[in-house]
Amino acid sequence: MPSTRFLASALVLVATVALGGCDSDVTPDDRDAGSLPTRDASPGDASFLDASPHDASRARSDGDAPSPCDTDPGPCGVGNGCEPDDEGGFVCTCTPPLAGERCEVVDGCAGTPCANGGTCAPDDERGYVCTCAAGFSGPTCETIDVPCPSVNPCLNGGTCVDGVGAYTCDCLEGFGADDCSVACGTASTGATAVADGDWTAAATWGGVVPSSGTFVTIPEGTTVTIPAGAAVRSFRCATVTVTGTLVNRGELIIDGTLVLRGPDPATPATFTNEGTLVLRHTLTTGAAEGPSAFVNASGGTITSHGTFGLHRFTNEGTWTVASGTVECTSRDSCAFLNAGTMTLAAGATFDANVSAGESATNTGTLVNHGHIDTSRRFENRGTLTNTGTLDTYTDAAVSCGFTNAAAATLVNAGGIRLHCQLTNAGTITNTGSMQVNADRGRLLNEGTLTNEVGGAIESYGALDNAGTFVNRGDLDLHAADIGMTNTGTLTTHGMLTVGGRFRMLAGGTVIIAVGGSLETSVGVGNWGTLDIYGSLTTWAPEGGLSNSGTAHERCGSTVLRASGAPGWTGTPAIVEAPCP
Repeated sequence: MPSTRFLASALVLVATVALGGCDSDVTPDDRDAGSLPTRDASPGDASFLDASPHDASRARSDGDAPSPCDTDPGPCGVGNGCEPDDEGGFVCTCTPPLAGERCEVVDGCAGTPCANGGTCAPDDERGYVCTCAAGFSGPTCETIDVPCPSVNPCLNGGTCVDGVGAYTCDCLEGFGADDCSVACGTASTGATAVADGDWTAAATWGGVVPSSGTFVTIPEGTTVTIPAGAAVRSFRCATVTVTGTLVNRGELIIDGTLVLRGPDPATPATFTNEGTLVLRHTLTTGAAEGPSAFVNASGGTITSHGTFGLHRFTNEGTWTVASGTVECTSRDSCAFLNAGTMTLAAGATFDANVSAGESATNTGTLVNHGHIDTSRRFENRGTLTNTGTLDTYTDAAVSCGFTNAAAATLVNAGGIRLHCQLTNAGTITNTGSMQVNADRGRLLNEGTLTNEVGGAIESYGALDNAGTFVNRGDLDLHAADIGMTNTGTLTTHGMLTVGGRFRMLAGGTVIIAVGGSLETSVGVGNWGTLDIYGSLTTWAPEGGLSNSGTAHERCGSTVLRASGAPGWTGTPAIVEAPCP
């Protein structure tokens, strides 16, 4: 396992040179005694820091001081090795895929994720990126690219296209099948269902079951069922149009276009999939003037490519968006509910912009390896795992927001960018990146939010914690006007950097844990409870903490002020004593 050395902070050493122990007579009011000569200071330049004497005694590096490795969970994090060194510091032995001084960095290349001779490079968003050897593709180079043979296998003027897993034929208009060998009919010579019945029954079509190259119409008032065990395929050169009702209990493969469009605004076309559906090109749905109701029932399976147009869609089964785009046909009349399992593959896009007054809703399991985009309302009531990107944007015409409801789980290992409000009443775990943007971006936590080791949260907008917020990674506050407010419990085991407004309000608690740190270059206000077990540093020229609440400086903590910084003002901290 990789090992990295973390030196005892120079912030501590400056303070321990000539100061007494825990029973020192120096009071918190003397915290600026022993200041070093003033010069410009910047984060990381510890030689220009002052420290209060009682802070220094609790951070001493003599042999009687407790080892930082004895704390729980310790400065190296859970599951990693920690050994004290001779200088009062410690050495971390990290468990892959973690690396860094405190095992705070995720090394995505640990474990050689790139197959078939691919090379791995670290990536800030995904953790790693594979460069594949010739003949292979995919996120981990797992897919064999199949080139076209030297002799064109595509008939009737078709063009062979190198493929992923297999080559394909791009047929000229009017031809279909895998090798373009079938001449399709036309809309005028197509088959129309004349009675309710099975797709495979000739009587349903008035005498002849349609072939794969036939244009098919299921009219209003008619229900056609593909029975279990039956397989139906429609070639790229043909179209299946449903104005009535289609039920699939077998296997339906649409190479071309499936159209769902009701005959009038009051009568939707309906499609229920209880079997296996493969859409390889286009799903077209009518809007309010020709509505549709599409349900993938429990036990049903959909694999989609190309453009998947939504009007009223419910997934209760399993749906894989292997490629292409899922989008509303019209934002004026669109609804989406995932109550089953939906997976977006890498490169696929879900444009979740439903109608005003509606919410795109997940009550099941939604896994995103691609991209989700919404400027309307999105509600997660189930489990959402994001390893791709998820963006929320402001639509001035309608209310925009993302809600992670009570009992819901959002796991982010990719990237989330907020241009409107995300409200968390459930559980969010972040090991990727989350960015709250200045343009109407807001993150409101009323549940449990954990920023794990390797995770990064940057806020240029509003960040409000009224729940439980645990930071083990990097939390950066940049917004000068709105900033962050805390009325809940915020615990930082990692780095909390304040470059914008930060208010610890009455009723709230902020804990700087052992191994954790808060560094501020602006004025911070506390009206609640502040518990310092780790380090608090104020940087020049404006860094300071105005305390009107209750603050505790625990044994082993450090409170440090850069020369020229305002430092601590207001009510002095309660200093824990005696120290062991």
